[in-house]
Amino acid sequence: NTTSSNLTAPGFFDTNASWTVVRESYKTTIGEHQKDVAREGWAGVQKAAALVGKMQPIMYAGIALIICAIAMSYFQAKYPLVFAPGLKIIALTFLTGLVLTILPAMTQNQTLLLSALIGGVAVIVSYIFAKNLSGKTAQKQSEKENKI
Repeated sequence: NTTSSNLTAPGFFDTNASWTVVRESYKTTIGEHQKDVAREGWAGVQKAAALVGKMQPIMYAGIALIICAIAMSYFQAKYPLVFAPGLKIIALTFLTGLVLTILPAMTQNQTLLLSALIGGVAVIVSYIFAKNLSGKTAQKQSEKENKI
């Protein structure tokens, strides 16, 4: 409820008039349509909260790997001389994150989920080591050829 007051003055030439105060009271309510719209907006928030609540911890690891892959691709494009993991490593990281995000929705087998996480990370790490090892081997061979 809201109350407002208006003070009205008598006319300039009216000698018998006095000051009067007019008080008005009004009430504002929300209609049914506005209540429905408010409920619909809140339902979206509740659905998002339920979706996040249903996520398993391994899905968070998948999302983290996807974010890492996006960050690696950004830094590789921005600073190619300083940070260049290569497209294959970025793709492996992204695909591992995608599998870890989607796989829990398809199965509830915890052994399969953990083996997918460990296997995906192992593939990425082994590829990185293999790439570094082959790069060092090629560098040593070129040094030997330069000495001869």
